Amino acid sequence: MNDEFPFAPRRQRPLSLLNPFDYLLLLYRVFYFPQALRWYVERFGTSPAEAPIREVLRQDKGQRGLVAQALVLLGLLALAAWLLLPELGLAVNLTKMALGVVGVRLDADLLCLVPAWLQRSKEFAIRLQRVSPLPVPGLETSLTERLRSDWLAGLRVCEGLLCYTLQFMPVVGAIRANLEAIEGARLLPRIAAWCDLGLNDWRALRYQSASLRSGLATAFREGFWVVPRRWRPQIDDTLRHDTPAEAACAGFWSLHAGEVELAEQAFAHVQHLPFGSEMHGNAAALSTAQRCDSFAEIGEWCPPEHPVGDRLRPAVAAVLNHLGEIARDCRLVRDSRSIRERSAALNRASGTLKALQATAAVSGGLPATGTSRGRPDPRPLARSGARRRQ
Repeated sequence: MNDEFPFAPRRQRPLSLLNPFDYLLLLYRVFYFPQALRWYVERFGTSPAEAPIREVLRQDKGQRGLVAQALVLLGLLALAAWLLLPELGLAVNLTKMALGVVGVRLDADLLCLVPAWLQRSKEFAIRLQRVSPLPVPGLETSLTERLRSDWLAGLRVCEGLLCYTLQFMPVVGAIRANLEAIEGARLLPRIAAWCDLGLNDWRALRYQSASLRSGLATAFREGFWVVPRRWRPQIDDTLRHDTPAEAACAGFWSLHAGEVELAEQAFAHVQHLPFGSEMHGNAAALSTAQRCDSFAEIGEWCPPEHPVGDRLRPAVAAVLNHLGEIARDCRLVRDSRSIRERSAALNRASGTLKALQATAAVSGGLPATGTSRGRPDPRPLARSGARRRQ
C-alpha cells in the first residue's frame, strides 16, 4: 500500500451502503478517479490478489461491500434512466452515450488547462486530469526540477503520478532527463533507490532504455486489429545500451523481468562505474546458475568475487554466498569417497536451501540483484539434490 505517495485518496473509512453521499463518491471515482478503486481494495480488502473471486466475495467484507454498492448504483442509474428519460421525451442513443463517456478523457483536459499554466495550481490540474493520458502542460519540467533538487522526494511524486493518474509520459521524460545528467558515480545507486520504492509501473524503468515513442507505436499497432499482423510495420522498441543510463536501466529491468542473461549483457556496459562490476558479477552468477542442469554443474558453480568495501546489494551478496556453500557441499557429495562425509554435506546443503526458502517465505522473496522484491532461483539445486538422494 502506497499511502505515502502523493495524489492518493485521503478517505479513512470504507464506503457505506446506507450513506447516499458514498454512492455519489463511487460514481465520481468510476468516471474521474478509477485508480482510487484499486487503492480502496488495497486499503480495505483482506484477500490476496491471486485469490479466486468466489472466495473473495465470501471472505472479504471490504470487497464484498464494494461489489454490492456497485450493483446497487447500477440498478439506481438504470431505474432513473428508465423512469426519467421517457418523461423528458428523450430516447436512449447508445452512440451518443458512448461519445458522452469519451467526452469525460476531454472535459478533464479542458478544465485543467488554465490551472496547469499556473505553477501554484499545478497539483489541482493533475487531480482534475487523473483520467487523461494527455500530458499536463509544464508537468515534465516541474518534475525534472523536483528530481534534480531532491531525488527521493521527486521519485515519490513520480510514483504517486504513476499510481493515481495516467501521466506516464511526463514521468518517463523527467526521470530520463535526470538520469542522463547524473554523474557516473551516482548513477547506479540512484536507479537502485528508485527500484527499491516498489514501482507501480515497471514500464517506466524499461522506457529509460527503450524508446517510449516506439513502445506507444507498438501498442497502437497491436491494438489495431483491422490490419493483418503480417502487414503491420515492424517497430524497434528493444532495450538500448548507447549511454550508461540506458544500459543500467536495461540491466535493472532485465533482472526484474527474470532475464538475467540480458541483465549480464547490459551491466557489462557499466562495469567501469562504481558498483557496476558488482551488478555485472551478480547477474553473471545468476545467469550461470540458471544454466546448471546437472548435479555436477551445480558443484562447479561459484559465487561472484567482489572487492571488500561498500556494496550496492549486500543482501544479494549474502544469498549468493549461501548458494556457493551449497555448491561446495554438492562437490563433496560428488567427489568424496566417505559415505559419512557425503551424507553430512548433503544434509548441510539441504538445510541451507531450506533456510533460504524460509527467508523467502517470511520476507516475500529473497533479495535480488536489481530489487529487494525479486529472488534468485535455487530450484535447480533442490531438484539435483533430490535426484542425488534418490
